[in-house]
Amino acid sequence: MPDTSSPSNRAALWVRWIARALGSLVVVYWVIVGITSAIGDDAPWTWESTVIVVLIAASAVSVAVAWWREGIGGLLLLVCGVALGAFAGITAAHSRGVAVLLAGSPLVVVGVLFVGSWWGARPRRR
Repeated sequence: MPDTSSPSNRAALWVRWIARALGSLVVVYWVIVGITSAIGDDAPWTWESTVIVVLIAASAVSVAVAWWREGIGGLLLLVCGVALGAFAGITAAHSRGVAVLLAGSPLVVVGVLFVGSWWGARPRRR
């Protein structure tokens, strides 16, 4: 249990819970989008389908890891966010910038929050 006696530790605790809530919401959104797309789309399975499923699964695992280890999970989320944004930019037919921002930036923001929480909660050397 983290020490919540100092203001910086309380702030880190708040950031941790905000990151957990946002990260869970973002991953649930992507999982729902992936499932409904797989069920409702009659298009054949392609390499793009495989990549997006892997990225969604990696994002879900990263959020789960971040609940346990904020630093590692946050870094994994940063990587997933950048990868998802890059993938969206490569595969988007038009409005590439919007695709990159909408796909990758939520995970990047959550990753930054988790890393910030980890950084703020770590013991200080005196």
